[in-house]
Amino acid sequence: MKYKKIIAVLIVTICGFITKNQTKQPNSKKNPVQKQRSFNKNRGYTLTRHAKCRMDCRNIDDQDIRDILKNGKNNYKKSEPNKKPCPIKALEGYASKDKQHIRVIAATCPNKTKIITVIDLKRNYDCYCK
Repeated sequence: MKYKKIIAVLIVTICGFITKNQTKQPNSKKNPVQKQRSFNKNRGYTLTRHAKCRMDCRNIDDQDIRDILKNGKNNYKKSEPNKKPCPIKALEGYASKDKQHIRVIAATCPNKTKIITVIDLKRNYDCYCK
């Protein structure tokens, strides 16, 4: 009886350890913003109505979006890699023309990328987007 309890505790501990390591993003606690992986930078994208409104309000243009999609780093704390049907990536970086610090939230579906919203990380704007 004593051995059964010890074996049960060991099994539960091992299962917990395996589960914890499978769901953890690499180095996510040390550095939540890391270079993006497995993202097709050359694929085109579409903008939601909300993203267009935020871009207009925050003085962000298509070239800024392309800069972030091409050179941005993935912020794992703001991303949702397991979201179905399309994983959500939060890409951050600086626009080449004015060094505006931007976060682009993109739904990365298998056949298209949809820009959900864009955020200026240094300045708050009074945007009234629906």
